[in-house]
Amino acid sequence: MGVYADIAVAATIVLYLIYYLVVVSALLDRLRATIAGIVAKRMAGVVILGGGSALAAWLFLPFDFAGLGLTPAIPPSTWLWVGGASVVIVIGCIATAHKPENFDVYPEMRVPRWGAGPVTANFVSCSLYMFAYEFLFRGFLLFACLAAMPAVFAIAVNIALYGLAHVPKGPREALGSIPLGVVLCLATIHTGAIWAAFLIHVIMSQLNDYLAVRANPAMRFGFGGAPS
Repeated sequence: MGVYADIAVAATIVLYLIYYLVVVSALLDRLRATIAGIVAKRMAGVVILGGGSALAAWLFLPFDFAGLGLTPAIPPSTWLWVGGASVVIVIGCIATAHKPENFDVYPEMRVPRWGAGPVTANFVSCSLYMFAYEFLFRGFLLFACLAAMPAVFAIAVNIALYGLAHVPKGPREALGSIPLGVVLCLATIHTGAIWAAFLIHVIMSQLNDYLAVRANPAMRFGFGGAPS
């Protein structure tokens, strides 16, 4: 690999290890699955994964942020990728929403009553986290690798690290990250920006969460009025 790809791979590994150690820290463990805990976890991701990769790019890579997929405008082809992926996502999420094993993963916030507060906190924190996450994997890492190797190898490196990042969530998540990662990489390469990957990831995450809330007998939506 070229020196810039080496830097990006090493930085991605180090940043994710730091993030993982923060996530499993005693402080966050006491707040695990609460609104405060999940928001804190995601904000740690924004700072460590997003901020760390941005700092590494600024210090060590010869690309501006547009060259790492942060284009100031959203390319029109983004919407074709988002629309096509959304059809598959909706079908897949509906098919798995009622499965008990799905309740173990979604939603991360184990809130019995989902009103305006939990929904807003979940959406905003998820969007910020996914932006940082996609910049790390489909921006910083992918574009640095593309500058040093053919696209197929850059995607393979990306998927390998992306899959490893999902191992702590269990084999189902780790295996599922492979086809998703391929799609997100292809969308990024085709559009030249991370926006399609970011939007697809947010849509999938939010749909998984809210279909799980609707299907889980221990949870419900409740906007306005006193909780019952």
